[in-house]
Amino acid sequence: MRLYSRRYPLESLQATQAAPGLTLIELVVVALIVGLVAVVAIPVVNSQRGLQLDGAARRITADILYLQSQALFKQTAQVLIFDPGQGFYYYPTDSDPSQASIEPISKKDYRIFFSTACADEDLSAQSHAAEFPSVNLDSADFAGESELYFDRLGFPTDDDGAPLTGASISISSGGSSRTIIVDTVSGQVTIN
Repeated sequence: MRLYSRRYPLESLQATQAAPGLTLIELVVVALIVGLVAVVAIPVVNSQRGLQLDGAARRITADILYLQSQALFKQTAQVLIFDPGQGFYYYPTDSDPSQASIEPISKKDYRIFFSTACADEDLSAQSHAAEFPSVNLDSADFAGESELYFDRLGFPTDDDGAPLTGASISISSGGSSRTIIVDTVSGQVTIN
């Protein structure tokens, strides 16, 4: 009895029977590579949110200190207006408190946008100096008001010129949060 014919030799039959595909080892290697990429990528995304959160906290702190220095320099009361509901804050002009002044570095309107403002098409089309699209402006509380005033001597006050009893701004991103606190006596700003 013959196992193969002249027409189809045994070697050619064995070669055609193997189906194309991946071996178990190749599948395991691919799964390991995908797993390693996920382990590396997820912390990078989370650290990016943390960097934006820290950057937003430092920007708010710098703007508060700028406002305080402007009050001392101009020898007039200065205000920074926060709107957590709309997701932005701005430094108004001296002549019209509803208009943002010009930011000295970017030469754009002195508005800083957070996630809510960035998502609003009407607001995002307005000129603004900076934006933090993954950071939420949760609250701004200055003795029950949303405006932070500094008197001509650089001390934090309410809109009537009385000393503040409390001053804080809360921001958050991806489960983390920061609170910017303005000392009601000295005006010193800290980030917690």
